[in-house]
Amino acid sequence: MMNISGWLSGGVVRGGLDESPERKVDWLELFFDLFFVVIISQLAHGLADNPTWAGFREFVFLFASTWWVWLAGTYFNERFRFPGTANTIFTFLQMLPVAGMAIFVHHGMGDNFVPFEICFLTSRIMLTLMWFRGGLNNPHVAPLTNRVAITFIPALFLYLLAIFNNPPIRYLIWVAGLITEVMTPVVAHTGIKIALPKFGASWLAERYGLFILIVMGETLVGVIRGASEATQVSFTTFVTAILGLALSFGVFRIYFDFIGRRNPRKPMWWMLTWSNLHFLLVMSIVVTGVGLLRFVQLPDLWQPCEQIRILLAGATATTLIIIALLETTMQPGEGPNLHPVRSPLFKIIAGLIAAALCLWATSLAPLPLLLILLALTYSHLLYHPGWEGVDTKG
Repeated sequence: MMNISGWLSGGVVRGGLDESPERKVDWLELFFDLFFVVIISQLAHGLADNPTWAGFREFVFLFASTWWVWLAGTYFNERFRFPGTANTIFTFLQMLPVAGMAIFVHHGMGDNFVPFEICFLTSRIMLTLMWFRGGLNNPHVAPLTNRVAITFIPALFLYLLAIFNNPPIRYLIWVAGLITEVMTPVVAHTGIKIALPKFGASWLAERYGLFILIVMGETLVGVIRGASEATQVSFTTFVTAILGLALSFGVFRIYFDFIGRRNPRKPMWWMLTWSNLHFLLVMSIVVTGVGLLRFVQLPDLWQPCEQIRILLAGATATTLIIIALLETTMQPGEGPNLHPVRSPLFKIIAGLIAAALCLWATSLAPLPLLLILLALTYSHLLYHPGWEGVDTKG
């Protein structure tokens, strides 16, 4: 049975400094992710109800805040493990403010800004204190963990300051806080020789891949929701739903064929780039789901619709280009033996075509637009990674 000092300790540092241990994502981490998926679902529904530039700005603002809470908690839980029941308790405590964020995320930049911000700030304060605690039981990394926690404090002050200001100043202060926190890993590690252990050998790729998979469920929900809410489910509704599911499945295959189960390069800058690209990718996947929901609900698939064009073509362009950029951050020698130039270039060209459709194809009807996007997406599956050989060490 754990004594009081065990409960109050900062946990145990995972792994060793000179090894990259194999660790699988556990069930508690997956349960933790579900809270964020609820928030993302709320954000997707909000954007679907208000598919304007103002609605998109609110979506990006709240999504970035949600992503940062998930990312910070995920990386801390990989750095430190708590023994036995303590791990469950501390993870549950992290879930509580996230649940509050899910409750207040609707109108999170309006009437619910203050309660949403308080839940967000509570989550960040808890994690900052946990970094301090991380050094209590691990004196050899305490100088680094203390520096990480201290560098969080200016951002916490900015978040608190945002409460007492009115729009748009409060949002500018909030963004400044997010930028300050994003720079924390760089600032905290600069000029210090202490290092934390390496991440688990397959943990990063699996953790992000599973989160991508869960979020992709939102695109499926968008298609099914759009079809089920139709006044009359006709043959046309059925066909549009199939096409929507096909686009979602194509994105799924591209990511997991070319990116999934592959780790980023070792230097910190590569890992940070890899992580930030995933932020943009997850956001574009959610927007794809919103576009598909509205596509399935269209009464006339041959009448040009600016909102559908921007949502679907814009999200597809972003997805393809981001996956291409992610390929350049991959650890060499892992997974499919892809051509380092041809494979990402192929996706960038397809993404630029989709971007051109988003910007200039104003007379293109939604149905032919979706068919073209499907062709741009599935063309990459013809160039299957296995065709260039598979590295069995991946």
